Amino acid sequence: MPRRERQVRSRSVIASARNISFMKPKAKANDTRLRSNEEWQSTAWDFFDLVPEYHQACAITGSLLSRAKLVVMERGQDGTWAPTTNAVALDAGRRLYGGEEGQVEMLRNLGIHFSVAGGGYLIGPNDDADFMKPDKWQIAASSELSKTGNTLRLNGKELKNSWAVELYKPHPRDNRKYDSPTRAILPVLNELVQLMKRSAAQIDSRLTGNGLMLFPSEVEFPSVPVKRNHGDPEPSTSTQAGDMGGLLDMLVEVGGEAMQDQSSPSAQLPIFGTVPGDYLGKTEHHKFWSDLDAAMPALRLEQIRRIALGMDMPPEVLLGNAGSNHWNAWLSDENSVKIHGEPLLRIITSSITNGYLRVALDGLVDDVSRFAIIADTSQMRMRPNRSKEAIEAFKLGELSPVAMRRENGFEESDAPSEEDRQRMLLWRVASGSTVPEQVDAALKEAGVDLGIEITDLRAPAQARPLPSTADHPVREIPERTAAAAASTALVYAAEQMVDRALQRAGNRMKTKFGLRGATEPAERLYLHTVVTAADCDDLLQDAWSSCNSVADLVDPAALRRALDIYTRSVIVGRREPSRKSLAAALKLLLEQAA
Repeated sequence: MPRRERQVRSRSVIASARNISFMKPKAKANDTRLRSNEEWQSTAWDFFDLVPEYHQACAITGSLLSRAKLVVMERGQDGTWAPTTNAVALDAGRRLYGGEEGQVEMLRNLGIHFSVAGGGYLIGPNDDADFMKPDKWQIAASSELSKTGNTLRLNGKELKNSWAVELYKPHPRDNRKYDSPTRAILPVLNELVQLMKRSAAQIDSRLTGNGLMLFPSEVEFPSVPVKRNHGDPEPSTSTQAGDMGGLLDMLVEVGGEAMQDQSSPSAQLPIFGTVPGDYLGKTEHHKFWSDLDAAMPALRLEQIRRIALGMDMPPEVLLGNAGSNHWNAWLSDENSVKIHGEPLLRIITSSITNGYLRVALDGLVDDVSRFAIIADTSQMRMRPNRSKEAIEAFKLGELSPVAMRRENGFEESDAPSEEDRQRMLLWRVASGSTVPEQVDAALKEAGVDLGIEITDLRAPAQARPLPSTADHPVREIPERTAAAAASTALVYAAEQMVDRALQRAGNRMKTKFGLRGATEPAERLYLHTVVTAADCDDLLQDAWSSCNSVADLVDPAALRRALDIYTRSVIVGRREPSRKSLAAALKLLLEQAA
């Protein structure tokens, strides 16, 4: 008998889901084991609780995903996907996580779990009556869920009458393991935590904060009366010998009186004492802080910047848009959706489709592969202001009143009543110049009969034009031409290339000029070092390989020349680069090249 070859189904998206116990027979569910927890995931959750900047970055990702809306789609006979009308599939999508309101919280939690640990578990109730209760559902961390037989435990507590589906982002090298942006920045997070611990230790340490004061042993301090209370009703007064202990007691005594009564003479007078003249000026104050203390704020900022670069979001979202105009903020928002939000949503919806929807539809529809869950991201994007166009289209009869009100930011409750509409028609008839028959017919259609016989059959005068919306105010982002959009994108990309080139130059300066011990970031090292024009040939060698990535916007050779001239002038002149100066230089140099 010929050997049967194993068939492998092709998949357009990796099915990063594993059904643990959802709608499985008890015997099969008992045999399904949970994936072993990876040590780095527990460490990542510890950093999530410790580092506020990292916690905020994960929360931003979750908030971004929560603005998406889950939609059940169906593939037609022609292969195109459209929102399904199948009642069974719609019901399965509606019941997920208790409905649309619960799905918002589900996406928010999944955004955090995928950012921290690369995935988690979707846990739902077995009782159909509990499906529409969002509090019966939850997203569990992969490091906190355990399973014995058919019993699930979350943080050691047994989950009764529940099932679980594993949702995760597979690692490119080994798809049996999880992957997340956190995995690559764990050393950066650890270094930031160590800097935080050092700062806390310095605050708590008396030795580091105050240092050590040394006196010659031959110095004798004056004897002073000191009040002591050894549990007696009245404190006793004694004379302390003139040694170091006497000096400390005197300082404590005088300091205490000054704190209790600022008007006391002891709060204003200095402390007097006598020592042999030979020992004046021979005391030493030893300090225990190091050069690292002065560089610590800059190091913390650098670690936070590296965290922002390593997360699945534009760095400006976490670092802020200081120095950026509104177009850069708009581009960052678009990048959040296109480059970071939508790919992560595709992994999540693919996982939910394979782990939940198709399992729930198995046996209820002919082909479960025809159904899928997708994320509608229209609410995640910045919507342009189309109120002006909506008013114009409504006047031409090409847009419904409902759509016109929606685009102008009004609710349906703001629509005029029938009485308001009749009053408006009467006002228009009274203020316009129309054919009498048309006026009479329009009023009767609106339910208004004036009972006036039409006798004037003269031709109508020219009607008064409706007011134009040319000067209609625009409250949101202005429309951009294709040239303006391309120019903004070019400057944005060129800024990243210059920053990368300055980093490369700084790293080479450490070797060329012996600056390996420098604490300044590599991209700012040139500000503190004299660099000649001849040195730039070596420092900027092979620095512009990324210019080919914008070949659709500008000639790569011309862009390389312009960026090289600009960066050389910045390094030699030891000037801070800015987006404004870069844009001006590109405009001048590219026009010269053209």
